[in-house]
Amino acid sequence: MPRARWTDEQLQGIRESYPTEEPVEAIAARLNMKVEAVVNAARTLGVRRPTGLKPSRTKWLLTEDQKRDLLAAYGTDEPVAEIAARLGVPDYVVRTHAQEAGVRRPASAPSD
Repeated sequence: MPRARWTDEQLQGIRESYPTEEPVEAIAARLNMKVEAVVNAARTLGVRRPTGLKPSRTKWLLTEDQKRDLLAAYGTDEPVAEIAARLGVPDYVVRTHAQEAGVRRPASAPSD
């Protein structure tokens, strides 16, 4: 299977965001890329993370407002992908936070 090509917008996003303290997972979610693809693209571009930051798998920290929004939305029919995109996190972060809080999806929610 051929490798997907990076768009100019994705490459520019990596050039601008990767050298910051923004979590790599947030960069990947915003650019619609896998974390590993962001790290590989950054390496290819010669872009580095700030000293002391690991290239991937940082802990997701949400503000209390984000957590409230996430949990309220998770209990509705809103697709998980839309909740995640609005918060700038991957889908699994939404599911994990909801599971830890004991919030369930309604039966009418789309399967994600």
